Amino acid sequence: MKKVFFILAAVIAFSFNLAAQSPHTYYSEQPNPAWSGEHSKWRIDINGGYGARLGKLPETDDEYMLNHASRLRYGFEYNGGVSYFFNDNYGLGIKAANMRTGSTDIVTLIDELGNEHTGKFQEKIDITYIGAALAERTFSANGKHSLFCEIGFGYLAYNDNLTLVQQSLLLKGASLGENFSLGYDYFITPKIAIGISAEAIFGKLTNANLIEGNRRPQKIELEKDQFENLSSVTANIGLRFNL
Repeated sequence: MKKVFFILAAVIAFSFNLAAQSPHTYYSEQPNPAWSGEHSKWRIDINGGYGARLGKLPETDDEYMLNHASRLRYGFEYNGGVSYFFNDNYGLGIKAANMRTGSTDIVTLIDELGNEHTGKFQEKIDITYIGAALAERTFSANGKHSLFCEIGFGYLAYNDNLTLVQQSLLLKGASLGENFSLGYDYFITPKIAIGISAEAIFGKLTNANLIEGNRRPQKIELEKDQFENLSSVTANIGLRFNL
């Protein structure tokens, strides 16, 4: 995780240093007062994308379980945020993101008496992040292009719903999470932009509550080698509203 952080931080610093050193030569188009005047204080972004969880696959020779685990690594993410800028470049904000992955199969189990039970083997994982963020942005000379960066930390929730034939299990927990994002916006009007972004969320689950059917939750302390890796990376596209 630390290696990913330093690489991402270096890319962010390099990008913003380039823009800061040559703000009027980054794009060749001429400034337009309607676009390049005083920039909005509020920025609202709404995004959708696809990503991958960074946890390792289980060490097993069971090909079926490996395929099941592989399907749980990839999923769609929806995220958004609100930022308030004290000046053209720096601000504070709130970021929220939700990633969902899943795997579904039909299986047949044989009990101790030799009876067969056929049903659904389904696992759905829901990871939600919400937190505070430090935001930085820079604009081209004509005001139509912008680079955007966010670094923050917050609450990271994990829900794993498992259904096996007639049995249901829920594993849920929470942890401290970190969020990093870097994006590019193209303004189609002085107040509305379309943008792309890359986002990384880091966190790990060290304990959780296990709920079996209607039974009371049972708290589980995970061993160090069993910590659930909640980290993920996603690529997103969305709209930005500057008010």
